Amino acid sequence: MRRTALFCIIAASFLLAVIYDSYAAFLTAASVTAAPLLSAAAAWGCRLFLRPRIEFPSQADREIPVPVTVKLPGSAFMIPFDFQIQTDDQSLYKLIPSGRGSWQLSYTVMHCGAFRKPGIIIFWNDIFGLFRFSKRISSPGQILVFPRLLTDIQSASQKIRRILPSFETDYEGSSDLYRPGEELRHVNWKASARYDDLYLRRPSLSENCFLLALTLPDSPEDRDLAWDSWYTLGCALIASRHCFTVSFSDSSTRKPPVFVRDLHSFRIILSRLLQEQNSILTGFPSFPTGSDNICLLWVTGRSPVSLRGHSRAVVWSTDPLCRSASFAGRKAILDFWRGPNS
Repeated sequence: MRRTALFCIIAASFLLAVIYDSYAAFLTAASVTAAPLLSAAAAWGCRLFLRPRIEFPSQADREIPVPVTVKLPGSAFMIPFDFQIQTDDQSLYKLIPSGRGSWQLSYTVMHCGAFRKPGIIIFWNDIFGLFRFSKRISSPGQILVFPRLLTDIQSASQKIRRILPSFETDYEGSSDLYRPGEELRHVNWKASARYDDLYLRRPSLSENCFLLALTLPDSPEDRDLAWDSWYTLGCALIASRHCFTVSFSDSSTRKPPVFVRDLHSFRIILSRLLQEQNSILTGFPSFPTGSDNICLLWVTGRSPVSLRGHSRAVVWSTDPLCRSASFAGRKAILDFWRGPNS
């Protein structure tokens, strides 16, 4: 529309110059023609001098917006007011000025893990808005995306209902498959895992260490929910002043268990797991020596392996082929952790 109007104005100015046959008319027509061309040339020249610097955080929490700063030192005065920025996923973001030659945008990562930082595409127009130019800028390095704590029971229940089969709708723990007093309990981790709903107790006064392990489902959404639940459970243990051990392995190497005593050490081991999530924990064929005396918390996305000799184990499974994944939600967890005399 703007270009059509410009061409009409140029044509009209030259027509008037021909009709009146005056120097001023021809000068006006030439000026009307040259102005947008000079504007387009200046805007195109910005591409040669545009040296943006992207300040992207190295860590983020899933679904939590993080600030990204775009700086244009020395060349900001050449950029028109209405330029935009777009990431590689084709999402446009609103820029907020944060200083001379500096803008900020909020970027959100939806999945857990280690990802390459997204590149950006800067768009800008000439002064008259007739021509549009762009330049792609890469962002070196990776961003590590941590899970989220499941503290909102309403949103957690909505996520749970979305992935549960229709017959797995019991959140109160009433099920024929659950037998109070059983030594081995399989508990559906999707039915609860809220930070303030976990009541923890030691198997005995002499045992205060918990073993916490994880395997990942194939579905990206279920995998994120598995990370969130695992992270929530670990934070619940730490908040309850319990220590635990994270035991992990992959198909090629066997790594020793990692002892966790505080949130700082938990975040460190979580960083390692997130960076290696494509290969870790595809199976857990054996347990560390001495685990018979440890309360095993195994958050898994697959059918549980044989737990012979681990009578204190609580397995939270997401595998739909595992029948025991359909029973004993919150009530079973509370009953187990509160103990028989509570």
